Amino acid sequence: MLLSTALVFSQEKVDTLMMQKIKDEEKNNSQISTIAHNITDVCGSRLTNSPGYNCALDWITKTLKEWGIINAGREAWGEFGKGWSNENCYVAMKVPYYQPIIAYPAAWTKGTAKMIKAQLIVIKNLDSASIDKLGDTLKGKIVLIKSTNPTIRSAFNTQATRYTDSALNKMHDDHMISRKEIEPFVPFLEKMYKTKLYLQSKGAVALVVSTGGSRDGTVFVDGSPGYAKGFEATLPELIVAREHYLMIQRLIADNKPVELEINVQNKFYTNDLTGYNVVGEIAGTDPNLKSQVVMLGGHLDS
Repeated sequence: MLLSTALVFSQEKVDTLMMQKIKDEEKNNSQISTIAHNITDVCGSRLTNSPGYNCALDWITKTLKEWGIINAGREAWGEFGKGWSNENCYVAMKVPYYQPIIAYPAAWTKGTAKMIKAQLIVIKNLDSASIDKLGDTLKGKIVLIKSTNPTIRSAFNTQATRYTDSALNKMHDDHMISRKEIEPFVPFLEKMYKTKLYLQSKGAVALVVSTGGSRDGTVFVDGSPGYAKGFEATLPELIVAREHYLMIQRLIADNKPVELEINVQNKFYTNDLTGYNVVGEIAGTDPNLKSQVVMLGGHLDS
């Protein structure tokens, strides 16, 4: 059997000219920089159904057609929901002194409609019991969720590591996150959404949070379910850089009043609730393989 396998491989003709063409294409004609520039710098953030996402869909469709890729264009996959974009975001501490604050609005949350200036109040946990405990003191206040971890991730640890071949060989398909692993978080997310609505009903004007993912000046911003049918947008929610977040928390812990000035303008889009991918086809030339399909994919939303 080993002998017959060796004979098969010995008979295979490698198209060295084509292999060299592929190498030259990657080395001398790479389009990676052009693609990255256009879908990031030019189109901007690509939140699903946002103007940036639609810009990227249009640019990729045009580019694929210019490359001669057939059937290139948008392909609907079903209803997604409302689009959203941030039009303006200004956050600064005004009391006890002026300090610009690095912050970004959580996607699909409300804006402030106008500039607001309000005092910060700390809530230990974002749950109905903690909200009820603060009672009427929440009205007109910006709420900050107390962080139980007063530290910042070390900048001296590498953020990424390369797996060894032996480690990769030991991994199975179930190493990836499965639906079964995600499902337990769904009730938690639904509860958080309802709690934010409850906080809004008590008169809070904004919510300030920080993610543990902030690192080396990067702030990781999540969204809310406000895009989906049956989910209304919650009060303005701002994700603040961890350095500023902990500074504010320390001031409040020291009984120093803290006031923030916030102006957040967000826009919702409801003209098209459909979700789209962009798809193109490269036709094969081998008549024996024409019925087979090789799929390549990647994330376009960001």
